Amino acid sequence: LALSPEQRERTAIFTAGRADRTAINALVQEGLKAEGALGGNPVALRTLQSANTTREQLRFPSTYSRGQVLEARIAVREIGLARGQWEVARVNRNGTVDLVRDGKRKTMDPARIDPNHKFDRLGLFDRKDLKLHDGDTIFWRDKDAKLDIQKSTYARVLKADGQSVTVALADRREITLPTGHPMLERLDLGYALNAHMVQGMTKPEAIEHISSRQTNLATQRTQNVLNTRATDDMRVVTDD
Repeated sequence: LALSPEQRERTAIFTAGRADRTAINALVQEGLKAEGALGGNPVALRTLQSANTTREQLRFPSTYSRGQVLEARIAVREIGLARGQWEVARVNRNGTVDLVRDGKRKTMDPARIDPNHKFDRLGLFDRKDLKLHDGDTIFWRDKDAKLDIQKSTYARVLKADGQSVTVALADRREITLPTGHPMLERLDLGYALNAHMVQGMTKPEAIEHISSRQTNLATQRTQNVLNTRATDDMRVVTDD
């Protein structure tokens, strides 16, 4: 927040974990509201944030939690799952998982999922509520070929209300997404990003926040990923 608007455009904030990213995004958003950089009435969105699971992890019931969303990008025949989104209703003691869609319940055995299928058919997501203001910076978590929205790119909210959200994309095109559009589930605030989100994107400068307590997140592999995302300068903020 101490940076000029021009410096902010050139600078990314990176974190090791999701919790830090959420906290920093909220702090930056509140700071921008306080200085008058964000306007309009906030619009509430319920988004889907990747649980960052591997194909093998999806085969274990311990991976799933009630309230998560399991998305089948195509039909997964070995577990009888049709294409679409299913809410995790319950994880059973026998290793099966109860799913719900449109009021209908289905029980699946995740151990039967074929981890060697040639397509990446399944994705597991956590629900996350956020509020958008006019002027907010967002980050796309998925792509939309029809609208030519690319994954892992930024956009700026021009206007958000109860009917739609209008954004300026990275290529300066302006698009309006009506309430309920799938891409309004596939975004997050874009002030801070973690290592799982930054593949394929770069900024001239970056500020990295990392704690010595995050021994399971602050790995050499994570550091290598983050170090290559800034082309000119990287500043590390840590307690050790």
